[in-house]
Amino acid sequence: MKTCTECGLENTDAAAHCAGCGTDQFKVAAAAPDENPQREWVTLTKCRNLVDADLLASQLDAAGIKVFMPDEFVMQTFSLDSNGFGFARVQVAPADLEQAQEIMALPTSILPPPPSEA
Repeated sequence: MKTCTECGLENTDAAAHCAGCGTDQFKVAAAAPDENPQREWVTLTKCRNLVDADLLASQLDAAGIKVFMPDEFVMQTFSLDSNGFGFARVQVAPADLEQAQEIMALPTSILPPPPSEA
């Protein structure tokens, strides 16, 4: 709804002129505050190659943590020369950073160690 600056009448969004006084001046609605706290990302780690970054991203995704890899497509472009770019950042939302660090600290394999030969 648009509010007229002259008479204060609320008009439809499609209105070109106020239905009450005929003016074409309407108050501009204030922009809604950003309600998505995940728009800003923090770097959790830098991986040497895209395979390692993808594996970590899969582990985090399985735990319900959204992941962003800003270097993913650059690494795909330079895939034949991994030293050309050097790293792939894995980023998470600030609210998920602590949980993601705990997941990174876990051993990568969930399988039990092989039996020792005695």
